[in-house]
Amino acid sequence: MDKSYNSGSRVSVRIMGRSYTLSSDNSREYTVMLAEELNKGVSELLRSERSLGVLDAAILFALNSLDESKRSTQLAENLRLQMGEYLNDASRERQRAESLKRENAGLKKRLLELDKSLRSRQGVDAEPSQKKAPEASSEELREVPGKAPETSSKSRSEPGQRGRAR
Repeated sequence: MDKSYNSGSRVSVRIMGRSYTLSSDNSREYTVMLAEELNKGVSELLRSERSLGVLDAAILFALNSLDESKRSTQLAENLRLQMGEYLNDASRERQRAESLKRENAGLKKRLLELDKSLRSRQGVDAEPSQKKAPEASSEELREVPGKAPETSSKSRSEPGQRGRAR
């Protein structure tokens, strides 16, 4: 429930059959809700442990409530720290991404410059002499690079086949 702050309001509540008038900066509804939660918690302890008196049950309920509050506070602090780390990581990664984008743009620009320079040089070399690469013959096209051209089977000798009949 949301805490609404009113300056020093007085609220009457009943806790375990006794009336209390409390002064609180919280809203009346919030203070009543707390008193109801206290009544419920102490009553449950009294039902589960019949040997407890009201004071003992109230003390146990208070200890349990403090423990829960401390654990919640610690959890919230851990979450804040973790969020801070995530935000720092995200910021570093965003900076890294921006740096990589700038590097990429620079490399693209350099690539265009090199491509333009290469095209310019090729155009200068090819234009004056108008040299063309000779066209390959059909026999040259059939040859596999790095492999000797095939000859007829009669004249070819294979390793380990010297002087043997086929």
